Parts: sequence; C-alpha cells; structure tokens
Amino acid sequence: MYDLVRVKKEFNEVCDVAGCPCTVPIEINSRLSTTLGRVDSLNTGGYVTPLKVMFSKSLITTATDEDIRQIVLHEAAHYIAIMRTHEHHGHDSYFKDICAEIGCTNDGATYMTEAIKADDKLMRYSIYCPNCGYIKGQGRFTSLLRNLSQFKCSKCGSDELSYIKNW
Repeated sequence: MYDLVRVKKEFNEVCDVAGCPCTVPIEINSRLSTTLGRVDSLNTGGYVTPLKVMFSKSLITTATDEDIRQIVLHEAAHYIAIMRTHEHHGHDSYFKDICAEIGCTNDGATYMTEAIKADDKLMRYSIYCPNCGYIKGQGRFTSLLRNLSQFKCSKCGSDELSYIKNW
C-alpha cells in the first residue's frame, strides 16, 4: 500500500542512484484531475529548475502498487532530466533513455484513465485494449462486459478487448 512516505522514499532512492538527489518537496495533490503526477519547474532565461513534485491523490488511493511505482519512476525521470541538463525534455529521446536507465516502463504521458477519475470514484471494471492501451472504466458488470467479444476498441478498432475487476 502506497502513502506519501513510501512515495517519497522510492522517489528519493531512484534519484540518489541516478546521482540527482531530490532537493524539492514531494506531495500528494487532491486537485490533480487530468494527470497522475507532475514536476513543477521554473524556467529562468532558459535555465530550468525543479520546484516541486506532485502525485495525484486519485492515483495513490485507487491504482495498483505497480502502477503507482511506475508513475513514481516516470516523474523521477522528469526530475533527473531537468537536474542533469536544466532543460525541459517532455517525453523526448533523452527522457526515454533515463526511463530505461531507472527501470521505468511508462515513458509516455501519465494522464488519468477512465478507471482512475477525479472525485476518487473507482470504476469496478476496466476494459483494456492491448493493441493501443486504451482503458475505459465501467461502474458495474453490464451487457458490454458480458459480450465483450462482440465489441471493438473505439480508438483503434481492435477486437482483442479484455476486462479486469478493479476491486
């Protein structure tokens, strides 16, 4: 089970091993409603300095430990990239190299999925497309879930949909 203490511990350990000790506050933010984590920074004349690292309360209260760990690693990669170069890298190749270096498998965007939505409402089921990674939350076991083999992904058209029970 993750809490702020565990998030800070793992974030700090990863940054220390990468040679970029964390010098900014790390917090859980209940107002993050579209992203799971964020590194706030200040750009002064092209010199970028991290100010704060935030993680979504919805992430901490609803996601699996492995998903939380991957978001912690993802935000650590952003922090490390800024500390090493004092530039923003977004999700460029330099950022992806750092992800590979620290063992982060999520080197893309970390937006809320339908399964982890604002207001801390966890959907009981998540429909997942292995082809494109699209996730759609379902509050209850509907005919859609009972007949999933008859449906296609609304994003890519794949017919290989599956579902998981979140709790």
